[in-house]
Amino acid sequence: MSAEVRRHPIETFLRYDQATCGLGVAALLAVHVFLAPHPLLVVEAVAVAVGGAALGAARRPLGRDDPARAVSVIAVVSWLTLLAPAAVTPFVEPVLVVAALLPVVLAIPYVSPRHLAVLVVGSTSVAGAVAVITAGAGGGVMDQLPGWLPTVVVAAFLPAATGMIGLLSGHNHQAMAASRARLVASTDQARRGIERDLHDGAQQRLVSVAMQLGLARSLVEEDPDGAVELLADLEAQAHLALAELRDLCLGVYPAALTDFGLAAALTAAARPHGRRCRLEMCDVGRLPEATESAVYFSCLEALQNAVKHAGPDAVITIRCERTRPDRLRFSVRDDGAGFDPTRARAGAGLANIADRVSAMGGNARITSAPGHGTCVAGEVPLPQRGRPHGAGAVIAGEAQT
Repeated sequence: MSAEVRRHPIETFLRYDQATCGLGVAALLAVHVFLAPHPLLVVEAVAVAVGGAALGAARRPLGRDDPARAVSVIAVVSWLTLLAPAAVTPFVEPVLVVAALLPVVLAIPYVSPRHLAVLVVGSTSVAGAVAVITAGAGGGVMDQLPGWLPTVVVAAFLPAATGMIGLLSGHNHQAMAASRARLVASTDQARRGIERDLHDGAQQRLVSVAMQLGLARSLVEEDPDGAVELLADLEAQAHLALAELRDLCLGVYPAALTDFGLAAALTAAARPHGRRCRLEMCDVGRLPEATESAVYFSCLEALQNAVKHAGPDAVITIRCERTRPDRLRFSVRDDGAGFDPTRARAGAGLANIADRVSAMGGNARITSAPGHGTCVAGEVPLPQRGRPHGAGAVIAGEAQT
């Protein structure tokens, strides 16, 4: 773990959005006091202030490392806040239309394609509503405003809104490039690990077996009993080499995952840890190959981290369940030592999990607290299907009914 703490891009956007709301409130009150006293300006200022304060609600899911829900909160609050300016000061329509689209750009790295489609529909609907409202608005406050004021306001706020789209687009590009780079580095590291494990394990053992087979051949005539004893030892070494190769294949791509699916593969991964590792599979069945692979290796990574960091007495629970017909949720939870996520940055393991899951259109998050264990959880989209193939719970590789 590293002590480095980085501000989340969504937190940066929240600060920017709340600061913009604050500037808008100040501008509205200044116009009301010095240029065009009108109660509707005060109403608009109050609505914008309430919207800016309500944006803070997005920090709660963000603190739980749930950026998709945080983006949803930002989108809904922002869209509702835009309606008051559209009705009272319709000349800010260009700014409002751009602001309605910002949540979509913000959401791209953090939500599934289905979630993003919902946000796109919401943004375009709000932008259309803003256009309708501003087209019908007139009189009232507008009659009292100086002619130069609308131009000044739009010139001040529109570049800021469009500039934020540019910053978010740049961040999204950097995030995707970093994700691709991490996947490449992870693949290269895994290949080097396979080469090292083969060289130091099964390869060395098989070289020794080959050399001793030559010795056994020379002993057949001179010392038959010694040859038999040596051959028995070589048979044991060959079985050990085979076991090492099986263990290596389990980490590369287990045959059980291809032949029998996610439940069987996770059962094999949990079995070496005995009764301290519990596996629960609820309404899962067979899934698309890419989905099974992403969820399996995400759970395996989280399991290895839990075994390494949670402590020898911690109980680890791996759970996979369909939360909806088109959604699978997985989690790896332990009741071990835990840590403070605000004081430590998760390492490469969680980044690998996030990259795998995001490549499937899902999301992943980690929650933890000192003394209260750690939970790595994620969700991935699924194709629609009919009757499930099966469900149940597994402890140390044995099914429970």
